[in-house]
Amino acid sequence: MDENEKARRYEMLMSQYITIENEISGIPKLSLEEQMKQVDATNKQFYNQKNAEIVHGLKLRLMEIQREAQNLQTGL
Repeated sequence: MDENEKARRYEMLMSQYITIENEISGIPKLSLEEQMKQVDATNKQFYNQKNAEIVHGLKLRLMEIQREAQNLQTGL
């Protein structure tokens, strides 16, 4: 892959990353009242079960994008 292709791929990855971050921020969190009801403060849940699974999947995708972007930068 030449440098121009790498640059285009990197830009595409960063665009995807931003889109996914925006998706995550748009997923409804539990209300503060619901969060305060949680007994275990060390393991607070910010989303209901369904949304937590969605957020988890999106965060995994963010990690994949980061890994691929780093590989592009280091030439792997």
